Amino acid sequence: MPHSNTAAALADALSAAYGVTAPLEGGRVDTTPTPYEAFANLYRATFAAMMSYSLTQAGSDIYCEKLAALSDAHPTWAELVEEDDAYAHRTRRRQLSRTDLKGTP
Repeated sequence: MPHSNTAAALADALSAAYGVTAPLEGGRVDTTPTPYEAFANLYRATFAAMMSYSLTQAGSDIYCEKLAALSDAHPTWAELVEEDDAYAHRTRRRQLSRTDLKGTP
């Protein structure tokens, strides 16, 4: 069964390189987040919590420090999350402006 070994090797390589997961037995898909996805979710949640406070409100510095610690622990990942979010924001703004140009809400 060299074909199944090749498929398994390819699935392992994709999973290791890109966090792509192959379907499990019975067609189920592994929904376990990759380490980067888990970091990105935590980073975004911490940022949202930080932004929910005003600068003068007690507790705002706690989330700022947590965000800084996350960024210090994984600077490349933090940069990727911020780039992804900035790209998504720019894309959304473009979509909205195109909709406005067409005259439809």
